[in-house]
Amino acid sequence: MKLTKKIYDLQSLEILHSMEGKNIGILGGSFNPSHNGHVLISQVALDKYNIDYVIWLVAYCNPLKIGQYEADIFARAEQSLKFIPDERILISTAECEIKSMDTYDSLSLLVGRFPNINFTWLMGLDNAQHFNQWKGYKEISKLCRIIVFDRPGLGDFDFEKFRSELHGKDVLFSNDVQSHISSSQIRKNRVATV
Repeated sequence: MKLTKKIYDLQSLEILHSMEGKNIGILGGSFNPSHNGHVLISQVALDKYNIDYVIWLVAYCNPLKIGQYEADIFARAEQSLKFIPDERILISTAECEIKSMDTYDSLSLLVGRFPNINFTWLMGLDNAQHFNQWKGYKEISKLCRIIVFDRPGLGDFDFEKFRSELHGKDVLFSNDVQSHISSSQIRKNRVATV
């Protein structure tokens, strides 16, 4: 199915009803700004993990990053839309309508609304390191599969301990993405050059 390159709000995500049985990855984040690391995670998910489409779920406001946003959700979504190289990557501002800062709430709504979709939560190792601070983190693995993508330079990570704490569906670890880039570092570099 060919999709239009646009920003999908919650209403326009209703197109997922026509994708029954598809595997949809969700890469959540502030995308402040989006960068090649996001693209690499998405491409590996699409090419190696049998994901049909990836939704970049732009955060309304990450509760762990309050006050760190340079732009509102719509400006960050617009920047992301210009950045994506693959029509199988969808940009969504659905969290604006969900009115939640928590991944658990967003995933619960999406899984409940689209029960015939096989969702996979995609996350970088940087997020996995503080995943236990997220609301409902143990429940997220019951809602959908999780793939954690390695990021070099972040130190040791006990993936087996991480997996054992999540008694839900599949939790996978991928070392297929070796990108040091982060949105935080991009923002710091911008400040340093001003």
